[in-house]
Amino acid sequence: MIIVSQSGFFMASAESGVAISQMHAPFPGWIYGEDDFNAYMHTVIEKCIAVCGFVGCPAIVVHPENSGPKEDLWENNLNFYRSLIPAAKKAGVMICTENTFKSFNGRIVEGICSSPEECAALVDTLNAEAGKKLFGVCFDMGHATVLGRDMYDFIIKLGDRLTLLHIHDNDGVFDHHMMPYTYTRNWGKFLITDWEGFIKGLADINFEGTLSFETFNVIRAFPAPLWPEVMRLLSATGRYWIDRINKIRAGE
Repeated sequence: MIIVSQSGFFMASAESGVAISQMHAPFPGWIYGEDDFNAYMHTVIEKCIAVCGFVGCPAIVVHPENSGPKEDLWENNLNFYRSLIPAAKKAGVMICTENTFKSFNGRIVEGICSSPEECAALVDTLNAEAGKKLFGVCFDMGHATVLGRDMYDFIIKLGDRLTLLHIHDNDGVFDHHMMPYTYTRNWGKFLITDWEGFIKGLADINFEGTLSFETFNVIRAFPAPLWPEVMRLLSATGRYWIDRINKIRAGE
């Protein structure tokens, strides 16, 4: 285990020239009926937001919560995010909700913010209350894939609310967090994830953010000697997409 202090983390980032584009808060951040836990996690997330501000990270992902009665989810999440507005304003950090799912009897089903409409409505409501653009959306490709969402439609409906990305692939059943173009059907004829819709969506909304890969399970799938090559392939994939996006924008 390697423990890095805040100042050491900041210095390493500055010395390597690697910008920090996002941070992920621990989750769950709120559980229905668990008042002591919720008070503790509120403090934890506020500290994470403060760390973001300290290291110059512009945005933090804070998952919406799916616990409790379905009819209360909307108001519970509004209250949860509202409580973080003072900390976000003080740190100058944007809070991003994420399109999520929930599990029921071993199956993945829709939860709060599973749709682009609900993500957009939550962000718009909170920004209106905050009086500034303090909330955005982290679009998670894998979550959209397991729920059978249309990638292009989702991205277009988010528009400029789309702030961060979590890019990874799965088989459409489980959230595997593998590298793009891994899963296919019909003997490789069709890709499970609509990467073309994803690329075109980013081009059409003029997305200028970071292509952030959340593909941690490739480390488990590949032997350690191959890890450098896997990282190079992920980097090449990102560069390929940037080239495609630029060409689409140019009408090519």
